[in-house]
Amino acid sequence: KDGLVTSYLTSLIVPAFILSFISYILLLMIKKTRFFSNITFTIMLFFSLPMINNFFKITAETSFFYTAVFVVLTFIFVSKIDKTLISLVSILSLLAFITSSYEFTRNHRSRAKEEAKFIKQTLENKKTRKMFSVISKNLSKVKNTPSIYLLIYDGLTGKEVTEHYGLNYDLDFLNQRGFKIYGDILSYKETSVPTMSGILELSNQTVITKGWAKKFHMVGYNLVDKIFASKNLSRTYMASNFFFKSLKPKMGSKVVRVGGGTVNSLLEGVLIGEFKFDLEIKKNFESNDWQDIRRELIKSNKGFFYSHHPYPSHSQNSGKCLTNEIDLYAQRRARAIKSIKQDIVDINKHNPNSIIIIAGDHGGHLSGDCLAMKSHHYQNVTLPIFAETKGTFLAVKWPDKNYAGYDNIKNLQSLFHSVFAYILQDKEILNYTPKEDICLGDFCTTYDGKILKGKDLNKYIFDVLKNYELKQL
Repeated sequence: KDGLVTSYLTSLIVPAFILSFISYILLLMIKKTRFFSNITFTIMLFFSLPMINNFFKITAETSFFYTAVFVVLTFIFVSKIDKTLISLVSILSLLAFITSSYEFTRNHRSRAKEEAKFIKQTLENKKTRKMFSVISKNLSKVKNTPSIYLLIYDGLTGKEVTEHYGLNYDLDFLNQRGFKIYGDILSYKETSVPTMSGILELSNQTVITKGWAKKFHMVGYNLVDKIFASKNLSRTYMASNFFFKSLKPKMGSKVVRVGGGTVNSLLEGVLIGEFKFDLEIKKNFESNDWQDIRRELIKSNKGFFYSHHPYPSHSQNSGKCLTNEIDLYAQRRARAIKSIKQDIVDINKHNPNSIIIIAGDHGGHLSGDCLAMKSHHYQNVTLPIFAETKGTFLAVKWPDKNYAGYDNIKNLQSLFHSVFAYILQDKEILNYTPKEDICLGDFCTTYDGKILKGKDLNKYIFDVLKNYELKQL
């Protein structure tokens, strides 16, 4: 439901108030000229192209022909319409623009206002409150808290899923660099924001409050940040503005936003005929400044550092897989591996006794409909679709070998339970790890990946993945 709402907001409301404003202003200037009025109205309808392409699952990579036909037919169509009707539609569009802008602004204001209540309502849960109390109280007694690097590589997959894609697994070098590789591991959520929110809330999912008041972004108040703040540790967050939703951050001692060109990204989406999720994220990452700043922050970290790297990422989320989807993912994955190697060199040189976490946030979404079966309303999810959507990667470099009794990491959202258990040398914290079933549509596993139905009942999902073929719809 939330995905559909977001999709409609992106496809309808946002382009509606942009196109109405532009078209109305232009028509006021040139409404006496029929030819230019037709062009203006054609441009106005052109802004609806991403919505139309989304409905028919036409991706930007294949939309050029359809776009050309659309423009020609639209111009011919509007040429037959009375100029007065065009002006009337433009006025209605302007009203839609004003209404949509008000609703958009009001919703974001209310979300920001509700954000202050999240941490309080989280701690109203007795189990969470007790866990938070134990960690905060004992952390103050720890003299030398190690620096922590949480380096997320979007859509990074483990050995079994990578080979399921027909690609060579290329993370063995982490063994030689002192990492414990947990390999393929499940996440409760299949998209970035709720996954990361759950990790930082020490929960199986993002915290939800009353009605529509939901945490739509992974920053803001969170338990991990609050715990480190109680120790007066520095907390640095570096991620695309996509993760902040343009709201003022309420956590961290330093927040570095990458990008911010939302309007430019929307206009680019109109031009290519698809509102791609990564228009803003990846384009800004390509800037050398972004990468140089990130490297400096990694080198200087003396507390908690979180970075969300945009590679290797996942499919284009159109609801239809491209013919070269796997090849594109392989190219992006190679870029991610190169960055991982450089990150490790920088950290070992400047902060060798830290905890380094290399992880994905979800899978590559390269099978099924390349949208985690969302376009199929999460129906008929198969074992391999579940594994490559919910499955991701995890490896941790601990400062010493005393971690063995504290690394009971069974899913991605139990990560920081083990981190805090290790820092405090307190196994009690492991009792609070999330243990709910993990589901996508009607397919579920236990919290640690044991299959709950079908011919592989009670087997671990990544142990049997090799028996299945990758299928795209």
